[in-house]
Amino acid sequence: MANNNIFLGSGASTTLIPEQDIYIPVDATGGSVSTAAKSVVTPDTAFTTAFKFVPNIYVGCTVDVYASSGLLSSHTVDSNDETTLTLETSRAAGTPTYVILRAYGAPSPHPEVSGRQCLLADNWLGIMESVTFPNLSQELKQLNLGLGGSRNFTFQYKGVRTADNGSLALVANTGTWLYYALGACESIAYTADGSHSAITFPANNGPPTGGADKIYIEGSGGAGVVTSNGPHFYRTTKGGTTIVPPVDFSHFPVSDSGIQTVNIATDGRPDNITYVFKESNTDQLPSFSLEQSLAKDPATLTTDSTSSAGAITADESTTFVRIARGCRINSLTIEASEGEELKMNMDINARLVDSITDLYRDDATSPADYIARAGVTANSNLFNWNAGTEHGTPFFFAQGSFEAFGQQFLKVNSVSIEINNNLMDKRYMGGHRDMKEGIPAQRTYTITFEAVVTDDKLFTEMLNETEVAASSSRVRFVFEKPDTSEKITLNFEDYYLSTTEITIPDDKGPVTFSSTIQPRSLSTVNTAGNAAVGCEVISDNVLMG
Repeated sequence: MANNNIFLGSGASTTLIPEQDIYIPVDATGGSVSTAAKSVVTPDTAFTTAFKFVPNIYVGCTVDVYASSGLLSSHTVDSNDETTLTLETSRAAGTPTYVILRAYGAPSPHPEVSGRQCLLADNWLGIMESVTFPNLSQELKQLNLGLGGSRNFTFQYKGVRTADNGSLALVANTGTWLYYALGACESIAYTADGSHSAITFPANNGPPTGGADKIYIEGSGGAGVVTSNGPHFYRTTKGGTTIVPPVDFSHFPVSDSGIQTVNIATDGRPDNITYVFKESNTDQLPSFSLEQSLAKDPATLTTDSTSSAGAITADESTTFVRIARGCRINSLTIEASEGEELKMNMDINARLVDSITDLYRDDATSPADYIARAGVTANSNLFNWNAGTEHGTPFFFAQGSFEAFGQQFLKVNSVSIEINNNLMDKRYMGGHRDMKEGIPAQRTYTITFEAVVTDDKLFTEMLNETEVAASSSRVRFVFEKPDTSEKITLNFEDYYLSTTEITIPDDKGPVTFSSTIQPRSLSTVNTAGNAAVGCEVISDNVLMG
């Protein structure tokens, strides 16, 4: 280990890797799913030519094996090398045609860069104030075994490792993070590119290709056809033509007649996209992965390891990479205070944290040959980079409005909106020892605000015994960027005012209310006409969930 140099923050980056269902064809040249006690999934040669798996990055993930007639069986991944997936159990009888590697905990692959494996980690997180990457906690068991002879413990061993919660604190320049907190997407509207860049579907089951630097969505005339939990968009690699993540043919048609290209403006950003998000009431909250890379030289993103006589030496003494898989938002808090930008603080629940070199070491056949950030060294070349443009500017408190109890509050000093999914950690038989699953439980909303007193409306509402449910009296927040037409709209209903504190300052200044509202739900989503929606986000940010 070269320990004469130290890692500095100048070489540290955290980027996002989308997690979407990955379609793997197995019914053409070279493809198969064996019938061994632990079935081995071997993708078609055309697939493995385009994509190489990072060894063991999919351990613990779910694989569904399909025949032309439908689902054959579901399995957990026991291990994977660069070109195959080994399952925990044997597949059911039948003739497999494709498998789906399910999204939760499965970071999307990216074609090799300069012969090195990588993940789709060239997605900018946004204007981050701070990032706390999920760390690991190790359970240590110390026992006496019923034996004397010493006052020290007689035996100890390691129990399970648990990924601790991480956090993202950002200045909000987009509201698309609300998708991960609420869990589902109702609709997407966008400007289609009139020229339309066609998609090529190779006859040999190879991954489809498209135009360079294009963004694709199924739909027509600017109306996206979406499933609640995605996939929502696909795109071609930066500067390339391979579509990532690998297109899921169980969702996309095997033609490009119904697939549109999102229009890219002259500044290189997509035209504004309107998302309508809604509450998910299933356990399938969308997830993403985080890649944390630390390099002693910020221009060097490759891991360093060697292989000699079958032994792998991998110490990452120059570049150190960790992957937090299966990140779900436990809670998201939106904060807006006078004179400040809109803030979003997220508590992140991760399934598992992996070290790149440990993954390769477990593979026992290949030295770690991984490149972080999908090989993108310049920040300005990250896929969704928009810093320094008008779209990169944040929403501001002064550009927001707040309505409740049928009236607009004009003298609000600060507001806080918390969405809490109350994720519960669960582990199951037949899974990875150190992998947990964050299961959503009771969802709660809490809204707090401070306002200058102009009348007795809030105090009157404290005495109200009737839940406020009328559509004309929703709790409504709107934040706008006037120069870009970007907007975040949130509507809540079925609420009570639970606390109100009246503060009379000693300096004879303004009398203020500090109040808390407890809604039960977002308002019913209705996109017809000008009806209010539960959660609407207008942004140029492409949602890769």
